[in-house]
Amino acid sequence: MAELDLMAPGPLPGVPAHSLVTLSPDSGSDSPAEAEDQGSLESPPGEPEGLGTGSGGEGEEEILCDFCLGASRVRAVKSCLTCMVNYCEEHLRPHQENSKLHSHQLAEPVKDRDLRTCPTHHSPPVAFCCTDRQCICQECGQGEHKGHASVPLDVARRDKEAELRGTQLDLERKLKLNENAIARLQANHKSVLVSVSEVKMVAEEQFGELLAAVRKAQADVMLFLEEKEQAALSQANGIKAHLEHRSAEMEKSQQELGRIVAISNTVLFLEEYCKFKNTEDSVFPSVYIGLKDKLSGIRKVIMDSTVHLVQLLHNYRNKLEEFAREEEYDIRTQVSAVVERKYWTSKPEPSTRQQFLQCKL
Repeated sequence: MAELDLMAPGPLPGVPAHSLVTLSPDSGSDSPAEAEDQGSLESPPGEPEGLGTGSGGEGEEEILCDFCLGASRVRAVKSCLTCMVNYCEEHLRPHQENSKLHSHQLAEPVKDRDLRTCPTHHSPPVAFCCTDRQCICQECGQGEHKGHASVPLDVARRDKEAELRGTQLDLERKLKLNENAIARLQANHKSVLVSVSEVKMVAEEQFGELLAAVRKAQADVMLFLEEKEQAALSQANGIKAHLEHRSAEMEKSQQELGRIVAISNTVLFLEEYCKFKNTEDSVFPSVYIGLKDKLSGIRKVIMDSTVHLVQLLHNYRNKLEEFAREEEYDIRTQVSAVVERKYWTSKPEPSTRQQFLQCKL
C-alpha cells in the first residue's frame, strides 16, 4: 500500500484533481462539495439560507433518514460521522444495540452536504487513513494524520470491498461447514439412540442370563441341601424303626429268660439255655446322624463361590468404567477440534464426596 507524502506541498498523490479546486475570494470557506451543491440547493434571492422548498418558507429544512425508502422516509434523529449517514430512530437501533458500532461518532442530524465533509475543517474527504481507519481531508493529511499510511478513497473502497468479498466467502464456507456439522449431529442423535438401544438390549439379555444362572445355581444348592436333609431324616427314621423292632425282640428275650430260669429239670434247663445262647446278638447302629460337620464343607464352597462371583462383577464394572474413560477422551479430542471448550459436554454434577474431590477447579 503506497504511503502519501504529506510533507510535500500540493495535492495528495492519487487524489483526483478536482478535490483541490482553487477557492475564489468570494467563496469564503465553502468546500468543493458545497460548491457542487450550490446549483441544486441554492436558495432563491431574498430567501434565508437553509430553508427548504418543501417547508413552505417556514422553519428549517427537515433532514430525512438516508435508509428509509421512497415516500416513507421519516425525520432523522442522529447523524453518524463515521458512516456519514443520517438515521431515523428505527435505523439508529443497530448503533445503539450493537457493541461493534458503539465507537462510531453520533451527532445531531446534519444535511448531506455537511455530513460528507470533514467535521473539523469542513472540507470534502479526499483520502482514507489506514492508520486511524477513517476518511480525511487535505488539511487532515497535512495535520494530525501527517505521516500516516493513506490511500485515495476509490482505492480504499476497492480494497475494503475485496476484503469484504473475501470475508463473505469465508463466512459462506464456515456457514456451510457449520450446517454440515449440524446435519451430522442430527444424524448422530438418531444413531446414538439406536446404538444405545441395541446395547441396552444386549445388556438386558446378558444380565438376564446371568441372573438366570444365579437363580439356577441357588435352586441347585437348595435342592442339594433338601436332598441331604431328606436323606438324613430317612436314615434317622430307618434307625428308629430298627431300634423299635429290637426293643420288641429284647422284651421277648426277657420273657424267654424268665421262662428258662423257671425250668426245674436240669437237663431241659441246659438244653433251653444252649438254644438261647445260640441266638445271634445283633449289633446296635450308631444313633448320631448330625450333618453340621458334613455341611461345613458345603457352606465353605458356597461362600467362596459367592466371593469369586462378586469379584468378577466388580472387575466387570471396572472394565466398563475404564472403557468409558477412553471413549470420553476420544470424544473430547474430536469435539475440541471444531467446538470451543465452553460448549464441550460437561460431566454430571458430583453427588458424592469422592466425586466432588475429583472435580478440577
